[in-house]
Amino acid sequence: SFPHCTINTTENGGAVTHQMTLQADQEQAVWTWMMLSDRRKYTHFPDFAQLQTHIAEHRRGWADFWSTSTVTFEDQRLNDLRQSALYAVRCNASPWSIPPTYMPSFWEGRTFHDELYPFLALLSGGYVDLAKRIPDFRLNTLPEALYYGGGEAANFPWEAIETGEEGGPYGPWMDERLHIGQFSETAWRYCMYLRDHEELRRYYPLLRGCAEMFVQDVLLRDEEGTLKTRRVTDFDEAIYPVSNGIFTISAAIRTLENAATAARQLGVDTKRSQQWYEMAQELRQTMPGEDYYTVADDADDDHWHIAQVGPIFPFAVDIDSPKAQETVSRLYNALKTDHNTRAGSAPAYDGSHWMWSAAMIATAYFLQGRGDEGYDLLVRVLNSTGPFLSPNEHDRDTYPLPVIPWFTTSSGAIVFAMHSLFVQVHDNGSTLLNGVGSLIKNVRFERLLATHGVRVSGELSGGELVRLVLHAEEDLPFWGFLLPQSIADASGLQGTPHQNDHIYIECSLKAGDTVLVKTI
Repeated sequence: SFPHCTINTTENGGAVTHQMTLQADQEQAVWTWMMLSDRRKYTHFPDFAQLQTHIAEHRRGWADFWSTSTVTFEDQRLNDLRQSALYAVRCNASPWSIPPTYMPSFWEGRTFHDELYPFLALLSGGYVDLAKRIPDFRLNTLPEALYYGGGEAANFPWEAIETGEEGGPYGPWMDERLHIGQFSETAWRYCMYLRDHEELRRYYPLLRGCAEMFVQDVLLRDEEGTLKTRRVTDFDEAIYPVSNGIFTISAAIRTLENAATAARQLGVDTKRSQQWYEMAQELRQTMPGEDYYTVADDADDDHWHIAQVGPIFPFAVDIDSPKAQETVSRLYNALKTDHNTRAGSAPAYDGSHWMWSAAMIATAYFLQGRGDEGYDLLVRVLNSTGPFLSPNEHDRDTYPLPVIPWFTTSSGAIVFAMHSLFVQVHDNGSTLLNGVGSLIKNVRFERLLATHGVRVSGELSGGELVRLVLHAEEDLPFWGFLLPQSIADASGLQGTPHQNDHIYIECSLKAGDTVLVKTI
């Protein structure tokens, strides 16, 4: 530290003591530089001049980070929550992936399926290089997963260390397979956003290995010949094992379709990709529930869990059918609390309020074009924040402090929900402003990522779209997107009528900005 200080060890760590004498109206700056390292020698501790250089670099780095994309709500609390959540994601972004937290008290920094949510937050916000680390980590550790999967199936561990080996303790989670689908989804979504054929080719071994893991380890035919998932632990660890757990079967369908679509686009694995596609179609017919998606074939109808949102988000198996909409409506009614939502209906969740669960349901609402319901729930997420409107896993009525502070799963889910209000990327392209309802009157968003590297900026004032700008890095002769018909009519945009009260607008983009709407 500068000026010099006294450092003493204490029972809980250490104490840094500065002693100085100040005259009236005198100021003295105290600089403290703390280095976290496993080195005891060759630590290269900086001198004070170097410290100031590091601080300047630090400030420039954060300034660049915050300027990459922005969302400015009328409710300042939402802006602060987005900033706190992104801060948590960025601080936990390692050279490998993003664990739920880098704290010894919470999973000891191991990485598992939760990495999908900070990945989506970063990618949708245009932090492409940071987001890419996550599917790259799974691609780089694919050989380890293939070894444990027998050669073709990617048997990734539940809680991975940096080498790709299992680091978690034994428990019911060791019988979960849903994480395989989420690793497939990170690679697939990265390719969906960029639409880069070479990147798809690079990630194809990962997509293929994940698909084969479901084929070889999870799927089976019952005595009647019906294809389904075997009894494994689903997302809801309160009941296990279950057959056709909704999150697992959704992961299986999506993973098979991801691999099949990629193979067809690349012109490889013709026979096998057809088998993947046919199995996915069979599984679609055996998803649990008639009027809405239930937890599992062998779960009680009055048992609810956030897993039931899986077909809508994150796996996009069925986003907005009547059955999908009924699922989201019933799920929210079953899980809602006076703060936001529980994660499930099991007694263990009583008196708890889960930020990531609420964010997932809000995202599902936005994907279905139910903006007011989603925005209302997004605002209710604020009821569970900690200091600085910081994210956490959940809060409990019987406990005074947030549980698992700076939880990156919640952080990523919240930020992605906010971005999904304005820009949504699907297999077939981009949809803009699909989550905007009547509750949002004044909002501004800048440089959110859509397909082909296009970034989207816009502004609503008094509930009307007053600015919509597309930023392209290179000329794109044909780039199209869907827009709600009501917004198009009010802003004078024209296109081809599409399903679900949308229109399809196609335009030619030059490198730089293309202004579609500007009334201010």
